[in-house]
Amino acid sequence: MKLATPRLEDWPLITAFAYRCDAFRRWNLAGFFGAAVLGFAGFPLAAVGVFLLFPLYGALAHLRCPACDAVTTLKGVTDGHNCLTCGQRMRL
Repeated sequence: MKLATPRLEDWPLITAFAYRCDAFRRWNLAGFFGAAVLGFAGFPLAAVGVFLLFPLYGALAHLRCPACDAVTTLKGVTDGHNCLTCGQRMRL
């Protein structure tokens, strides 16, 4: 199924969501490398906590719909292209 081309007024929200996804990826990388450093330093419980909580916080803080500010659910914030709450186009 091919989706229609996004309208001109959809592009700022698509771009804003792309920036939020990039910030979420950086939180994931920070959690991974922080956990590795803590693990090598001899703090295994702190490493597990950082490994699990950094991506969770990154998802809650950054993966939100730019139009309605809906939070991430277990299904995510999109169905792949549109917001699950308001239906706004968020990906190509």
